[in-house]
Amino acid sequence: MDSRSSKARLLGLAGLLLLTHPAAGAPEISPPVSRVLFDQFRQAIQRRDNQALMALCASGADPGVMDAAGHTPLHEAMDQVQVDASALALVETLLRHGAKFPADALATALANGAGSCNLDLVRLVIARAETLDLTLRDTSGGTFAHRAAGSPKTLFLLEWLEAHGADLCAVDADGTTIFAEAASAVGGNIPALEWLRARGHATMQPTAYGSTPLHLAAGDPRPAVLAWLIAAGADLDARDVLNRRPLDVAIDTHRFAFRTEEQKRELVTLLGGTEADIARGRFHDHPLHVAGRAGDLRAIKRLLKAGGDANARDESGDTLLRTAIDRVSRLPFTLEEHRFGEKLLPLLFEYGADATLRMGDGMNCTYEEHARQLGVSEELERARRRYKPRAKS
Repeated sequence: MDSRSSKARLLGLAGLLLLTHPAAGAPEISPPVSRVLFDQFRQAIQRRDNQALMALCASGADPGVMDAAGHTPLHEAMDQVQVDASALALVETLLRHGAKFPADALATALANGAGSCNLDLVRLVIARAETLDLTLRDTSGGTFAHRAAGSPKTLFLLEWLEAHGADLCAVDADGTTIFAEAASAVGGNIPALEWLRARGHATMQPTAYGSTPLHLAAGDPRPAVLAWLIAAGADLDARDVLNRRPLDVAIDTHRFAFRTEEQKRELVTLLGGTEADIARGRFHDHPLHVAGRAGDLRAIKRLLKAGGDANARDESGDTLLRTAIDRVSRLPFTLEEHRFGEKLLPLLFEYGADATLRMGDGMNCTYEEHARQLGVSEELERARRRYKPRAKS
């Protein structure tokens, strides 16, 4: 609910120019001069043809012309910079010929996120723009300071925003503070965390979903930032609305699955866990899941009989119950795959599979609820009643 990996923030304005076509037999209507002129600018910019752009400006064409959505050639040029850094020359050409950065220029410059934006363009905007609307918020209610906190590369922007009156106590629509945004940055933005703490903004305030900065950092678990937050006073036992501690969040991530056993142990120990918590986490190529993908029921039974955990999670956070439920449903599987699911489902319950567990990535429900959605609740209940869980040998 607080995932940033999957929410990409889009700042500023977005417009779509809709062109209509005259009905058959209707007289052709010449497009407005301004639209023709804007299209000429756009074509030169999209070709990244700086010579053509300079010639157009030298001819007296107004570089401040707008399209129907209010976009200027500078918007077009800034968009190109996100794709090709050499397009910054187009921006500089337009500025030399009298173009003015629009009020939403900083939003456009940061559209790809703090970690992926062109830093030279951001610096150019804050140095040359005469008027910037610093009250703009992104689609998640975040401020420019939230965006700047997303990467160590944009610490200079945080400093600039503070100097220009930014509210460092602002929260987004989910209640995420700027400090929490820095904690949740990919890899953790320790320079921004230290900078904010020095200004009295090292708050462990949770989001509307109960996620503290440590919960958010645990979503991309890196020991350095987790250790920094713990040293700064983060609560290891804080619970979010799903009753998860930061430890629970960390072990249920895709990144955790690909850690070595030593790295998993370091991370779990740091967050107050034990070897048992490692077993609760995700695994890459867990033997049970390898056998499940191969449809090898004998291997699965052998592993379970030897003490394998029927609730072991794969890289996506799912147990083999996902495979079994999907196979017995009316999803498009072969007859052989369907029969495999029919045999796998009771076998998993025989060895302690828990259908009340929440499913993995992208599935905000339990396995029981998933079976209900696929219309196979009866099959699940029949398999569950058929066997009492065996004690592991």
